[in-house]
Amino acid sequence: MLLSVFLFFSLSAQAQLTEAPESNNDLRRGKTIVSLQRLKDKELMRLEGMNSGDFYISLGVPNSEEMKKISRPEAESLEQKFASMMFKVQYELPQDPENCKPSWILVMHGEKLDVCEKSDQKNQEIDQFFASLKSFK
Repeated sequence: MLLSVFLFFSLSAQAQLTEAPESNNDLRRGKTIVSLQRLKDKELMRLEGMNSGDFYISLGVPNSEEMKKISRPEAESLEQKFASMMFKVQYELPQDPENCKPSWILVMHGEKLDVCEKSDQKNQEIDQFFASLKSFK
């Protein structure tokens, strides 16, 4: 009997010591769906999906980006266009030379692609895509 009481209190104490980790499901923060950043001027575009179901696009340089709420169809269209452009850059255009300094960083659902500054076709494709994003401002 004394052993069971001791066991009960020791397990209770252990349960109190192991707190649940803090939740990071903050509704004010979202998940980055796609992003691209031009390294020479640090200008970037990021599409975020919020836990609330809203979508935001941010354009500009870090710490002074403009965020704009966009509709789900706009977000889906942007994601599809980005995916198409990233696929073309990664698989259809000529490979980057070895040990080349990157000019762009593309990220889609966590997959990162550095694009060489000497890859003119790839840079032209990304520049055109980036210029098309000005309509969101």
